[in-house]
Amino acid sequence: MRGRAVRRRRGKALADRVAIAPWSDAGPEGWLPEGTAQHVPAGFLSLPLQRTALAAADRYARRLAARGAEVMVVADAGGQNGGRDWVEHLDAVGGLTAIATRHGLRLALYPDADLERFLVDCEADLCVDAGHLRRAGIDPVELIDAFPDRIRHVHLEQADDAVVEALRRHGYDGWITVEPAGALGR
Repeated sequence: MRGRAVRRRRGKALADRVAIAPWSDAGPEGWLPEGTAQHVPAGFLSLPLQRTALAAADRYARRLAARGAEVMVVADAGGQNGGRDWVEHLDAVGGLTAIATRHGLRLALYPDADLERFLVDCEADLCVDAGHLRRAGIDPVELIDAFPDRIRHVHLEQADDAVVEALRRHGYDGWITVEPAGALGR
């Protein structure tokens, strides 16, 4: 999404880890013009976490890989209600992991309402969206401290020193995409 991308590089000052990019996220289908070679560090895809949606995820992963992305962030657009739906949800996460790996990407799941259950039942990595987590009553710093090895990508709406310090403390070396509130007309 349009914004700034910050990549942590070990041993450098914070100012040296800031890169301004015209596009820091590939966004949904059609967000970036096709046929261009615009590099993006990551892409965000919202789809139902069901096997039937994996073909769309594969097309998107192919597009991300062609743009040099490292991470495919996926949010569940369908929701799940436990029981058999939860098993199908986890099965789809396994399929998404395989798709991302096949295209040289890492999968990061956008947190949903059942974050604790997800962290226990699944080994997939997370996208930490600090604003989203706070609005859901979850402290992103506590999440980073509890599961530092599961953090694969970070979204911020504004500079957040506490989140950046927690990431630094745990040696995070992935991308942080900054999307100022209202930047996309939201």
